[in-house]
Amino acid sequence: MLLASDSGQQRRVRREPASTGHSSHHAGCWRRVVVKTLRYPSGEEVLEGDHVRYLGETGSIEFIATERNGEEAADWYVEEFEGGGVMITNETFGRVFLSATDIDDHLQFVSRSEQQ
Repeated sequence: MLLASDSGQQRRVRREPASTGHSSHHAGCWRRVVVKTLRYPSGEEVLEGDHVRYLGETGSIEFIATERNGEEAADWYVEEFEGGGVMITNETFGRVFLSATDIDDHLQFVSRSEQQ
């Protein structure tokens, strides 16, 4: 399910178990989790593995960091950059993190990964 926020950005809502504990009190309960959706300037949703062009160089989206997920590196970016962002990898420049607010025409969507 997609929701529109006041800022015009879309957010994806997913359902997940309310508790990972063993208490029968929460058995079968679900909670809504809102996940920010990042988009390319052209409108496509940013997905891990996407083939992109950044500053004229080809690369790919290594990971998207918009919410804490328990992975130390990605969680750090979420904490340091409001709104999160994306890690781009490339043979020429290696890795570069682009914050959500810095996604502009320099980041161009090329194609989806075959693994998606």
